[in-house]
Amino acid sequence: MDRERDLLADLLKVASCAGESFQRMRARRMAECIAVRLAEEADREESITHESRQRVLGSRRGPSLYGGQAGSAVVFRVAAQAAEAGVPWEQLCRRALSAAAAATREQPLRGIGLAGGSSGLALALTVCAELEPGYSPSLARLSRRLSRQIVDSPPPRGDTGSAISDYDVVSGASGALGALLSLPADGEDHRMAIHALLDYLIWLCSSAPGLENWRISSGSAFPPVLREVFPHGYVDLGLAHGIAGPLAALAMAWMAGYRRPGQRAAMERTVDCLLESCVRDAEGRAWPLGVGLDEHGRRRMTAAPAGRTAWCYGAPGICCALLHASSALEDRALRAVAAESMEAAVRRLGAEARGMSSTLCHGLAGMLSMCQRFARTSDGHRFEHAIDTLIEVLLARCEASLPLMVQDLEADGSTVDCPSLLLGAAGVALALWSVSRPIGTTWERALMIS
Repeated sequence: MDRERDLLADLLKVASCAGESFQRMRARRMAECIAVRLAEEADREESITHESRQRVLGSRRGPSLYGGQAGSAVVFRVAAQAAEAGVPWEQLCRRALSAAAAATREQPLRGIGLAGGSSGLALALTVCAELEPGYSPSLARLSRRLSRQIVDSPPPRGDTGSAISDYDVVSGASGALGALLSLPADGEDHRMAIHALLDYLIWLCSSAPGLENWRISSGSAFPPVLREVFPHGYVDLGLAHGIAGPLAALAMAWMAGYRRPGQRAAMERTVDCLLESCVRDAEGRAWPLGVGLDEHGRRRMTAAPAGRTAWCYGAPGICCALLHASSALEDRALRAVAAESMEAAVRRLGAEARGMSSTLCHGLAGMLSMCQRFARTSDGHRFEHAIDTLIEVLLARCEASLPLMVQDLEADGSTVDCPSLLLGAAGVALALWSVSRPIGTTWERALMIS
């Protein structure tokens, strides 16, 4: 607590100072305060997270990257690099990774996804191994197991559409491919696994109108409210669960030198679908949650629920996928569309920020990280003011009286003290560090934005 008290005192000293350097200092100090609270919470047996979240994030004591010990390891490993001395960050990181490994022995990882599967744990180990080579042997073993898991059981292909969990970023092939591309190349199995996922995503994105491989049946709609909105099924557009995720993964692989037959055409078709599906408001382009299909399986614009201004759904996440695609396709016009649409999303945020969460998935921390991603591009100065504003708003949400300094906001307006990476305080700390310290971008692969 002494360390936290010192940090909070420093925050108060600079709180009224003007200038970017002081603001970034405040962001760094707040990230460290949050990490200190997470370190204290790590020793508690009981979780302060609502149990219902385990269905999405995985068990707090499990190996999940988004909600469990793998995510804790990431934030403690980054803290070891970004925070000042006074807390045994390396020890906390090792303990979290050991707990994640122990959890897999009790319940082996059967899925390949980022949320609670093998690729999420592998990505966490990748972040740790970049800064501490001692993790490399464990990473190599897990990488080989993940590659073999994918080669032996590639995602299924059917003639009645797809399941979101087979292809999406959170649980499916898109997130797994992103993680594989971050791992050290390790032999033929690694290459074969990447090719297997690429071939599946190319198939997903290459069907003809009326025979959409990426279509979701009405009975499988997520969230369930979409079953009435899309009685004949739909195409999900978001980055977390929709076709923007496969586009990002295909583009990342292309830029990494992995290029399969039909890959470029699949990217172009997905870009076309996303651009055809956008709507316009006073600020510019926006995207709904999805596009409905008619009784013949053809896409038609339906009065769909509006997408959030967030990572998971809506313009910001889709813009990041379009930015990846513009690099892979060497398309300057598409790059301009992505940047302009992201600027429109930032303007739109002014009216929506009050009702937004503070976290990565559908909140301000996610917006901050995505603006930072655009700021790293050649014309990124256009996003500097947005970054400064988001830092201020996010810092205003942080309070010393809260158990973890910051809370998540549920759709019904209730608040949740959540330590996780995707929906909790760990992700907020990472976002604040990303704009105030050189912590690298590998952790952003959990969001498929870098």
